Amino acid sequence: MLKHPVVTGATMGFRGEFKDLALPIPVNQIHDHWIALLIASVSQLVPIRDPLIRYRRHEAQQIGPGNHLDSLWMRVSRQRSRDDYLVEAERFNEVRERLRERQATFRPHPYALRLIQEKTHHRETRGRLPRSKVLRLPALVREIASLRYWRYSNGLGSVAKDLLV
Repeated sequence: MLKHPVVTGATMGFRGEFKDLALPIPVNQIHDHWIALLIASVSQLVPIRDPLIRYRRHEAQQIGPGNHLDSLWMRVSRQRSRDDYLVEAERFNEVRERLRERQATFRPHPYALRLIQEKTHHRETRGRLPRSKVLRLPALVREIASLRYWRYSNGLGSVAKDLLV
């Protein structure tokens, strides 16, 4: 859940007791990821193997796989801005805060808060990389050594993107 938000809201079901954890959903959160990450932090997600819906792609799609007709270059050239990483870090901070606020009722898994903090740190680091490629090196080396590029991004591909773009 921290590396890739894989839960689609239309396919999600959860026990009613988790409403008190998930609601209200902050305005800048992506609802399916918010709900799934919170519940995964305090309970266990159980996938259902049977297909329950047909996934529909459309032109105005905000999240999920892009148009299958996009060229490889179009997919590679879609670059997240530094601000995108900082917005995502803020979303993870909100998740962590909600878990802290409600931990008397919903006890997080022992490592949940620490892992969310690491993901937040990784996104903040990527969002604050200097414009100078040379000055990026110390932060990149720290993120590589911590293995956060592999835990919370796409490994060497993300390293290369942060080093070269």
